[in-house]
Amino acid sequence: MKSERNRLKTFWNWPPWANQKPEILAKDGFYYTGEIDRVKCAFCMGVLKRWQPSDDPRLQHRIHFPWCPFVCSGEGNMPLDPVDSYSVGSCLQREDTLDMTEEENRLASFSRWPRHLQQTPELLARAGFYYYGDDHRQDRVRCAYCKGRLYDWQFDDDPWVEHARCFPRCHYVRLCMGQDFIDDVQNNRRVKTQESLNVPKISQPKMLPRLPPQQESERNDLDECMQSVQVQAVLQMGFSKDLIRQIVADKLNREGQVFSNAEELASLVIAKENARKVSSTNCSEAQKFEHECAANTSSAMLVEQNERLSEQYLCKICMEERIRMTFMPCGHLVCCENCASVMEECPICRSRISETVRTFY
Repeated sequence: MKSERNRLKTFWNWPPWANQKPEILAKDGFYYTGEIDRVKCAFCMGVLKRWQPSDDPRLQHRIHFPWCPFVCSGEGNMPLDPVDSYSVGSCLQREDTLDMTEEENRLASFSRWPRHLQQTPELLARAGFYYYGDDHRQDRVRCAYCKGRLYDWQFDDDPWVEHARCFPRCHYVRLCMGQDFIDDVQNNRRVKTQESLNVPKISQPKMLPRLPPQQESERNDLDECMQSVQVQAVLQMGFSKDLIRQIVADKLNREGQVFSNAEELASLVIAKENARKVSSTNCSEAQKFEHECAANTSSAMLVEQNERLSEQYLCKICMEERIRMTFMPCGHLVCCENCASVMEECPICRSRISETVRTFY
């Protein structure tokens, strides 16, 4: 980070509302930490945030950290060469404009990758990942294709194996490694990629306990499924959330997919509810008949609830496509991707749109 070019590259996701220019901050010794408008000096490790429009980065640096080597003499700094072909604009390309499906771009994102880790930027970039870390999770990466995120890498973790273990439906892994490789990983069969075979063997350090990547991925997938239209419609019927979560998890683990419609999920929930009630209370024939009537009534209500909930997720402009884009800085989520591309003002609050963020729910 003593290179101005490397410092400047960390500002690719600098918030558009921030009151300082990345070029000036990088020139004055700072790199972006990835949190709000928080920057850190590469020489004294001093941190500054909550920038005001009138703030002078060089002056604030001198006031708060007068002993900093950069402030005192600039010793060790490698300034950006004005005749360098690597332009300032390319340093500041954002994730949404930079094509991370290009391995070269993924590799360039690892300027802040922890160098003590066994997984090298070359191996991670080849496995489809680009750097997505911050001060709290310095080894976090993200797949350019399936958008899956991994962090807390251990000594013997193989990028390809962990990618296939946590995100078995990623098209990039299937294309590069094949379905047989994914199946072997999922069945816990020992697999080795060519990259891992080239890693020199060294003594293995003591590992700290952590949540296995596969369990973390499964939990993330389950949380995402619980937010689907089908599940939300059944939840609004008043059924137990724990029971619904158990049924969805069983379906996800068994078939690797969610329920295609709310009626299918509701029928299983009702069946389990009735079975539990019958087994616990030794119901009479009359009580069993009442349970069946309640199930039929719930199914009819479910259809109406599902239709109404589905409309809530439709674009409020065309009423055809699913809502996908969040407007910034107001934060309203009302439009599909096509409609959002032609909007200059938010249709809800009429504030001017500075950028749009693709949103999944």
